Amino acid sequence: MLSLEEFRVRSRTCDVRKELVLVLISYLLLNVWFLVRSWSEVVGVL
Repeated sequence: MLSLEEFRVRSRTCDVRKELVLVLISYLLLNVWFLVRSWSEVVGVL
């Protein structure tokens, strides 16, 4: 059996992982958005 403290620590690390994944996803989305914007500008110039 897990003790309550161990369970708390595990759920906390899980929360941290979720937050990290969310940050990574939003960062990737921002990069994609900037790429699409710059790409559309280049295409507009061409």
